[in-house]
Amino acid sequence: MIDDQKKQELREKHGTVFEFEKAGYTVVLRKPVPLAYKQWVNGKDNDQHGAWEKLARACIVEPSDPMAVSAMFDDVPGLVVEIGAECLALAHKSEKSEAKKL
Repeated sequence: MIDDQKKQELREKHGTVFEFEKAGYTVVLRKPVPLAYKQWVNGKDNDQHGAWEKLARACIVEPSDPMAVSAMFDDVPGLVVEIGAECLALAHKSEKSEAKKL
C-alpha cells in the first residue's frame, strides 16, 4: 500500500498515476508514452516477452529502483505480462483496466 504523501509526490512528478496490485505486489504505473507503446507494437512479434517487459518497465514509476523491479519479476515472472497488459489497457483507456487512479 502506498501512503498518501508518496501518492502526492508521484502525482507531482509523473502526473496521472495508477496503483496496480497483483500477486502480493503493489506498483504505481503511468500511462505509456507514445514511443513506449510504438516499441511494444513493433517488438511484440519478434520478442514477445521482451516487448512486454520493456512496456512494463516504461510504465512503472514505483518501485523506482530497477533492481526492485527485477527482483519482483524474478519472484513472479508472470507479472511482466500482467503489468504490461495493464499498461496496454491504460494506453487504450480500456474499461478492463484493474488499476486504481491515485
